Amino acid sequence: MARSGTKPLPPSLALIQNSKLTEGNKKLGEEAVPPDHSAPLKPVWLKRNRKASAAFDKKSDTYHRRNQPVGGLGEQLAVYCLYEVAIIHDYFLKGIIPPANMINTYRHMCAEFFDTPASQVIPPSARTNKGNPFNRNGQKK
Repeated sequence: MARSGTKPLPPSLALIQNSKLTEGNKKLGEEAVPPDHSAPLKPVWLKRNRKASAAFDKKSDTYHRRNQPVGGLGEQLAVYCLYEVAIIHDYFLKGIIPPANMINTYRHMCAEFFDTPASQVIPPSARTNKGNPFNRNGQKK
């Protein structure tokens, strides 16, 4: 008869889980992987599509101005630009409704690259004013 409860982890996963890079053991403010602020490399296969290549350059400049680290994300950014160009030029301008899975994938990529208004909102803990007398309203001292 099997034991009740959670099963023990294999030794390889136990080592990973107990490493210093896991979320639980990480010190506050310490990043496991430092952000890469270099410009993303444009993939060779993207250069065949002029519109997507232009969108890639425009988005790279936008992320650089935002000081958003996208170095090393060239392939993902290229796919994101291809989706954008396909939705606009292959469907919207021709009056055809794109498939729902394409729109959903594009929406998720927009959120991952912080291109939606909701993904650019500053969390409440970062924007609270410490001098506000109503800031601790309802909280014990």
